[in-house]
Amino acid sequence: MCVRGQLPYSELVDEVEKYAKELEKKRRKFDKIKDVVDVIHEFQPIKEKKEKDLQLQLYQYLTAKLHKRTIETEKTIGGYKIDISIDDKIGIEIKYPKSNSDLQRLVGQIAVYSKYLDYVLPVIFAKKRSLDLVNFIYEIEKNDNVKAIVKKPEED
Repeated sequence: MCVRGQLPYSELVDEVEKYAKELEKKRRKFDKIKDVVDVIHEFQPIKEKKEKDLQLQLYQYLTAKLHKRTIETEKTIGGYKIDISIDDKIGIEIKYPKSNSDLQRLVGQIAVYSKYLDYVLPVIFAKKRSLDLVNFIYEIEKNDNVKAIVKKPEED
């Protein structure tokens, strides 16, 4: 018996195997848009402190790198405007959080976008990783069509 959670070992193994299958399913799903995810990871913003400026820079970078895809900014999805839309299937929401309330708002936005889009990629520019940030990412990635990307903004 697993002492800490009072869970029989066999049930613990079953839970771990179930979680591993869910992760593999999500990985396979996101392999379909690997090109987009890779380009976002490559993106290095010029020093900016405003989300709008980061949005414009990322939009221009994506347009240059993914020229075969249809890329739009400020597309209305479920009553909200997502920062960047790709092929009407992928949504990118940019956050440069200054407080936990910015991240909390992101949780709500992602919940809406994930109902209407095949994939949602929140791109979070965070100066440092914190437990709060990790918890927010865990919360938004509960949706199987959401994959958070955390980038460190360039320092002054």
